[in-house]
Amino acid sequence: MSDMKLKNFYLLLTFFICATVFCSCSKKERAIDRLESFTEKLEQKSNNYSSSDWEEASTEFDEITDELTEYEYSDDERKLIGELKGRCMGKFAIAKAKGALDNLKNFGKELEGIAEGLMNSLDE
Repeated sequence: MSDMKLKNFYLLLTFFICATVFCSCSKKERAIDRLESFTEKLEQKSNNYSSSDWEEASTEFDEITDELTEYEYSDDERKLIGELKGRCMGKFAIAKAKGALDNLKNFGKELEGIAEGLMNSLDE
């Protein structure tokens, strides 16, 4: 190969390597951005979520966390990811606790009805 062709070859090779590195960094950052956006949405809108909304949120969270495992991260990025995951997990835990409390309230009303029904049947 002539010097000119060899230089062009190395230039082209360098370009492809840089493009590959840039794309991989971009995807990695996109995964973090997706988690950040999801966390903000969860914090802003989750107070009005129905049980199906929570199921969808759980599925999306799982997809994001799976995507995050595909890349290597710096310590600072891992700390940010951990914080964002923690904030999401907190919202999921609060929703579960509220759901359990609602179920307990419903069971209490049902139990009250059972007691009234038993008392009425004994009065007959």
